[in-house]
Amino acid sequence: MLHCPAVGASWTPLRSLTLYANYLTGNNVSNGQSLRELETGVIYQLTVNASITLLYRDLQMAAIDQLNLYQAKLNYSF
Repeated sequence: MLHCPAVGASWTPLRSLTLYANYLTGNNVSNGQSLRELETGVIYQLTVNASITLLYRDLQMAAIDQLNLYQAKLNYSF
C-alpha cells in the first residue's frame, strides 16, 4: 500500500483488482449439439467512476470453435 500522509490518501493496487470467470456448458435446444462458453476477465478500478476491463471469451459448438474474442474496455460515468 502506498500512503501519502500529507494528503491523507492511500492507494492499494490489489483492492482495485477483480478477477472473474464464467463457464457455461450444455446442449443446443434446436439441434442437440454440445455447447461450451468460457469468459474470463480482469477489472481494474482506476477511480470511483472509471475502470478498465480486459476479457477473453471462447465459444464452442460440437467441439468446433465458433468465437474467440479478446476485448479491452474503458468504463466511466459522469
